[in-house]
Amino acid sequence: MKIHMIVAAEDPQICTSIIELVSNSGFEFELIGSPTSVRELDQLIRISSPDIVITGSHLSDSDCFPIIRQEKNNPGSTTQFLVFGGQSFESVYQAVKAGASDYLIFPIDPGELKASLAYAVDSQTNALFKDSTTRLFYINDQGAEILKNKSLTLEQVNSMYSTNFAMGLFQMLFIKFDFPNSFERINMSNPKMFRQVHSLVLKHFQDICADIILENKSDGIMILLNYVNERHNLVEIRILELYQLIGSQIKPRSGKDLTICVSATVTDPCDVWQIKEQVRDAEWSRIIYGVNKVIFWKPGSLDHAGIQSKLKPVGAKAKEAVESLDTAEFSAALRRFYNLPQHILVSHEARVFVKEIIASIFEMYWDTISEFTDPALIFDEISYYLHLCTTFQRHHTVLHTQCTDLLNNISQQINKKYSPSVTSALLFIKQNIDKKITIEDAAKYVHLSNGYFSFLFKRETGVNFTRFVKDQKNIVACKLLKTTNLNISEVACHIGFTEDVREFSKFFKALNGVTPTMYRQMHKNTAGDVL
Repeated sequence: MKIHMIVAAEDPQICTSIIELVSNSGFEFELIGSPTSVRELDQLIRISSPDIVITGSHLSDSDCFPIIRQEKNNPGSTTQFLVFGGQSFESVYQAVKAGASDYLIFPIDPGELKASLAYAVDSQTNALFKDSTTRLFYINDQGAEILKNKSLTLEQVNSMYSTNFAMGLFQMLFIKFDFPNSFERINMSNPKMFRQVHSLVLKHFQDICADIILENKSDGIMILLNYVNERHNLVEIRILELYQLIGSQIKPRSGKDLTICVSATVTDPCDVWQIKEQVRDAEWSRIIYGVNKVIFWKPGSLDHAGIQSKLKPVGAKAKEAVESLDTAEFSAALRRFYNLPQHILVSHEARVFVKEIIASIFEMYWDTISEFTDPALIFDEISYYLHLCTTFQRHHTVLHTQCTDLLNNISQQINKKYSPSVTSALLFIKQNIDKKITIEDAAKYVHLSNGYFSFLFKRETGVNFTRFVKDQKNIVACKLLKTTNLNISEVACHIGFTEDVREFSKFFKALNGVTPTMYRQMHKNTAGDVL
């Protein structure tokens, strides 16, 4: 099972050492990021929903405890926090009070970290299923070690639940009720509706499945079935019958569209995250195939490289438009995306594409959005409205409207904050980040003298022009190192270091405390994941 993790510390070198400890602990993980401030940590948690956060008790701007309390008070969050710091009783007390899974004394002992990670992983998995009607019990491939609820023996579990846990195939269903042509909030936590669906599911599958796990979600019901290979066809028939039953007994009273999305089968009962990803892919495909049906997600032999080659230039154009706040170009990029062939639009890569386009706006302009609204609420709102779409036409309209409105608001906020000359200079920097940018070039672009432009730029942005350009180039370099497989010289060229890679390495280390190669090694598990 891969853990999605954030490691946060005031000093980037401390992040590096902790990531190395985690790598040596035997846990498979994907590093989402290594923020150094509470503001960056909050932003990253909101966008990525990590499984585990390892954070210092104090980051560069404040302590981490309000973030932990905020996440623990969020009913939809299952993120677990490991806090490290000094031996101060106050820090330990605040961490425990906030809801951290554990507190580690720095410097961190590898053995203690491994034990804390194991506990956090177990807590995170239990939190995922805390609202399940049936408790989650799994054993490993050998059928001996109980991974959940260790207080019970295998015999006790079998006796209580009459299951043998050795079936071998796992399949997830997602029963989704859509309000037709409406943005009215779906309340699948309705106890009466959940009980009705739960009763039908158990009645229909309990004679052929060893385990039936129901998880109540805000917009549907997730169901995990465990059965033997010989019963696969029977399970598929029962799923179709279940659709008919729910459609005849519940749908008429609820007045909602009904869709059941079904994952591909897997053999690893612990890989719940992967199963859910497959269900989300099936759910995504309902936008193409339509609602009021059962959608079996069977990816088959897709040409993933070919799909990426079609999506990559569209994504690049969309992100360029976001950088320049050009809503016309952004709209054109979205039209190109929605006009792609169906086999591309239905793919996992297309679903990720939409997520990345939305995330790019918030990554670039989180601070600006914070000046006029709560960016986390806006991010959730966009995701929520897209989740309710049941056709690609509607999906296109909602994504276009939400994102262009947001980009216009960002543009207005920047124009309000900066003079036209500085606004133009900021755009000039973004458009020429792959070149050597001098203050003389920028002053000439905005038709001001060098001296007055330098004075105006620092007065309005708070930093001098040279430092601002360095910071922007560094942001681009860090992103490329984390999310692409470009070699170091290619990354250097992307931010204007076209002649000497050593100069780029010197520049990068001065700002980040590590070389580009070390930085990429720290974030190696995220390379290639982003379009």
